[in-house]
Amino acid sequence: GELPQWLDALGQMDALNSLATFAYNHPAYAYPTLLDKADMAAAKAGISSDARKAGAANTGSNARFILRAKALGHPLMHRDRCVRNDIDMEKRPFFIIITGANMGGKSVAMKTVALNVLLLQAGFLVCAKKARMPLFHSVKMLFDDLQSIQSGLSGFGSEIVQFQKALSEVEQGYSLFLLDEFARGTNPDEGAVIVQAVTRYLNGVDAISLLTTHYDKVAEYARTHYQIIGLRDIDPEAIRRELAVTSEDGVAVIARHMNYGLYRVEGKSDCPRDALNICRMLSLKPEILKMVEESY
Repeated sequence: GELPQWLDALGQMDALNSLATFAYNHPAYAYPTLLDKADMAAAKAGISSDARKAGAANTGSNARFILRAKALGHPLMHRDRCVRNDIDMEKRPFFIIITGANMGGKSVAMKTVALNVLLLQAGFLVCAKKARMPLFHSVKMLFDDLQSIQSGLSGFGSEIVQFQKALSEVEQGYSLFLLDEFARGTNPDEGAVIVQAVTRYLNGVDAISLLTTHYDKVAEYARTHYQIIGLRDIDPEAIRRELAVTSEDGVAVIARHMNYGLYRVEGKSDCPRDALNICRMLSLKPEILKMVEESY
């Protein structure tokens, strides 16, 4: 009769031992400060941190941010290669957009947030110096490779089906919703319009939404806009000369010089134009490159 209770106790001990071992093996990780009930109530009411701080309902000096992390890193990347970024979201609408060119690391930045939130949901430390996060009702992610051969849907059709399913779950409770390059399966003009509409709609949903895109005129609808630094500070000619004297794969060389750090964009800003620089670095046929440059 007592066997189920003993098995349950052993399971709890094993889980606690796993959590302790993880913490021991990752001394640089931190356990986030959890968003308390007063913070959650203020968040749902759209009350800013300043208003909460001034009110009697404030429960602590740190009860200010909805999702905040200092030096947040990808937990599956080697520490020597891991690029750490600060993430800071406050007040409604809880919508953040990451823009950048292809190869720029937008998806890695999004997965960094997703994996750390899931670590917290499971009771583990997170890969950050410090963080303040809530526990979510659900965490929904729409990443690449959604094409469904069995159902006969195109990549774009699969995106819409998966988006509808995820959205219905997100709207059930306070959630984290992550969309990586949403609407990439259709032409850029239509895709940009669709992403703009989705962004505007999600601004009214009780969730923290994070979207990566290289479409222009989307970030203006977001609460916060981060951009991948990418190749902004790199001399394309220097990379081209390096590629000319090495047998290393060109994409690997460019990736090594790519800056995957984030910076916060103030005001309106379109996505960076790194594609032309990448074409120059990889020595695209001169006749084609000339025609591309003339069209810019």
